Amino acid sequence: MAKLDDGIAIHDRRILEIFCTSEQCQRLRKIESVRSVTATALIAAVGYRTC
Repeated sequence: MAKLDDGIAIHDRRILEIFCTSEQCQRLRKIESVRSVTATALIAAVGYRTC
């Protein structure tokens, strides 16, 4: 079980790193109910394009 917890912690840190360095994630985070993990997941799933 500790091995699983360690793996989750590694991925959580990586998601936070991506969030902190992504302007697109930062913009999404300004929406009240969107948190860092949600913003990162949305960008990963949908991508981001500028018009």
